[in-house]
Amino acid sequence: SPLAELVIALPSLTDTKRIQRALDMLRRERMQLYSTVADDHVAGIVRSQTGYSDFYSTRISADGRYSCCDSGLDWCMGMNGAVCKHLLVLLLGLVQSGQLAPGTARDWLAATRQGKSRRPAGGENMRDLLADTVLRYKAAQAGELDWRPTETVPEDYYAY
Repeated sequence: SPLAELVIALPSLTDTKRIQRALDMLRRERMQLYSTVADDHVAGIVRSQTGYSDFYSTRISADGRYSCCDSGLDWCMGMNGAVCKHLLVLLLGLVQSGQLAPGTARDWLAATRQGKSRRPAGGENMRDLLADTVLRYKAAQAGELDWRPTETVPEDYYAY
């Protein structure tokens, strides 16, 4: 399956503990992933399961730039020099739903390891892009915008 293809590739691309945390989130409960998938990037909202923040805005570009911030636009503490569990949840959910090819996700994750981005991951411009996603999400929540989420099903991730 496409999901299996990505899960098999992940250990060579990022820390196994981060992968496990992302899969644990997906197995724990249904999630609604609000996302935008473009030819050169994926951006989206992943709801928090810890209670620290309501949600996280996360993004990865084809050139390897990535970032994640909480609902207050503070950098995600889970990045720490590599992609965080929120970004992995978004990518795994989009691959499982058929909205993103596993090879694309793999290639973009591989590009993050080339030193093109780290914690602020692209600087203030990246924060502006993350803020745009937050504003879009809030508009959708208020009923001002039709942005439908992709719903994940825990059973889809039990095998991993």
